[in-house]
Amino acid sequence: MAQAADNEINAKDFGVKPNSNSSQSREIQNALKYFYDRGTEGTVYFPAGTYLVDDSIRLYAGVSMNGDGMGKTIFKKTGTKSQYVIANPVLRDNSERLNVKLSNLTIDADRTNREAHGESQVGGIIIDVAVSHFTLDRVEIRDTTIGHESYPAGEFRNVKITNNQITNSGGGSGINLSRATYTTVNNTVTNNVIENFLGESLY
Repeated sequence: MAQAADNEINAKDFGVKPNSNSSQSREIQNALKYFYDRGTEGTVYFPAGTYLVDDSIRLYAGVSMNGDGMGKTIFKKTGTKSQYVIANPVLRDNSERLNVKLSNLTIDADRTNREAHGESQVGGIIIDVAVSHFTLDRVEIRDTTIGHESYPAGEFRNVKITNNQITNSGGGSGINLSRATYTTVNNTVTNNVIENFLGESLY
């Protein structure tokens, strides 16, 4: 399915509110489903601001997410649920082809603040199913917890993870590419603890 250059919607048109004190998980999912339910591809644009999420955001095949830049458009974990900020996608017809690009945004697991308040710790992105054609470009993964991957772990093909930043992940493997093939990587890792950031192996 070809994606038209102007095939983009604004998340705010679906009730998504930046800088709200309440979780925007449900509204974000509704915006992402707009293209998926119609069987077309497109991009959901998230203007600058912080979007609180208590439930994991599930990506949808063919539906990309674009913001105003790292540190400007921020998806931040809130609530008591032990869930990654972004979790397994919804694919079509048992196909592994995701056709999704995440760009110009920050994913903040809020580890430091949650730990101080005795709340569960979470990672940034977890995808533990087979996918192909997935791009992360100019995405920051911020403040994730020990023992969780900040980037996906799964069977990946034709994936691009470039121009991203991993900031203060608290240990663990910031990028786990141990089962990735035909994958392009070029990122920056900035952290207080340097420990196994490239996963177990890279093929």
